[in-house]
Amino acid sequence: MSYESPIKLQKNPLLHIYKLLWSLSDSLFAEIDSFAWTQDWSIERRLSRHVYRNRMFDSLVPCSTCQGVLPDAEEKECRICSGTGHLILIDIPGGDV
Repeated sequence: MSYESPIKLQKNPLLHIYKLLWSLSDSLFAEIDSFAWTQDWSIERRLSRHVYRNRMFDSLVPCSTCQGVLPDAEEKECRICSGTGHLILIDIPGGDV
């Protein structure tokens, strides 16, 4: 296994192109990234795209009582999940739950 010295890596033109594209990506996604950061979303960065995900979705679990389906026409909604079909597993700090 051979390793390149840092001097050879600095002379690599592909590295400079990658750094240029990364900085361009920074400037293009700056406003969206800052909004996602203030909303406490997770941000997965790739060179040409950013993926944003609300962490609250990781805390949703299906309701074990009704699974989102009402068994009886008499019941208007499930007493456990209030008819949503899911429960919030953990409380997200600062989130409206």
